[in-house]
Amino acid sequence: MIVDTADLLVTPQVAAGRYEAGTTAVLLRILRPGDLAVDLGANQGFHTLTMGVTVGPAGVVHAFEPHPRTFAYLVENVTSVGLPHVVTVHQAAAADREGTAAFRALEGQAAGSHLDIFEDDWTAELPGDLVDVRTVDVAGFLRSLPRRPRLVKVDVEGAELLLLEAMMPVLDPKVTSIVIEIIPPVIEQAGGIGRFLELIRGAGYRIWSVNGEGFDELDDELLRAIDFADVLLAVAPPC
Repeated sequence: MIVDTADLLVTPQVAAGRYEAGTTAVLLRILRPGDLAVDLGANQGFHTLTMGVTVGPAGVVHAFEPHPRTFAYLVENVTSVGLPHVVTVHQAAAADREGTAAFRALEGQAAGSHLDIFEDDWTAELPGDLVDVRTVDVAGFLRSLPRRPRLVKVDVEGAELLLLEAMMPVLDPKVTSIVIEIIPPVIEQAGGIGRFLELIRGAGYRIWSVNGEGFDELDDELLRAIDFADVLLAVAPPC
């Protein structure tokens, strides 16, 4: 994998072999050759590459990344690994509508970059630029696919509620699992952890921890106590 040496969040963990091992394990357990997967917030492409290699030549992966610098690394990685026939990359932010939006593109910490409509105390003082990025109506995109994806990965820095509101009417929990990064304090700022839980439960999903050593179901109290985590939304954990 080709990494951005200016990145201070993802690159050091990738270089040390410590980058989101639990999430990687979940992707490998859920996906099968020929599957369709969607990566919303692909960053430099670490998980996108895992998806692409796992679904193989008969599968399809769609990867979305709005940060201009990071998107260039995503494209280079997909190409260098020989996956352009499997992975389609989209320089866009997943949202609830087609158009453009202001995006806070952070310097050196691209993984924390986010649509400017979502306040984030952690990023407020970090250097970066406001840039206009293309937005894609994620519900419309999912409806346009030939079949429901086996897995959707969501890493969207504050836009979780926005995307869940859009996606849940389109997805079937019996078919599609969701791996989502959650930061409850950020979700609270964006609309409330209560609404987040309502969307998940109402759609028929259950919440499972992602730790690489098995799956523990999280009740609402445990979820609210989390500061930062990737979790799996599914009817049941993968075998």
